[in-house]
Amino acid sequence: MSYPGSAAAGATVLDLEPDSEAAREMTALADEIKQLLN
Repeated sequence: MSYPGSAAAGATVLDLEPDSEAAREMTALADEIKQLLN
């Protein structure tokens, strides 16, 4: 429920649940995108 809850609150999972699996997934996704762009 991390993603729907954060969207409903107008925030990100990194803001609301920084230690959650969802936050780790988002961080990993951002890291992968950064690697592809460099």
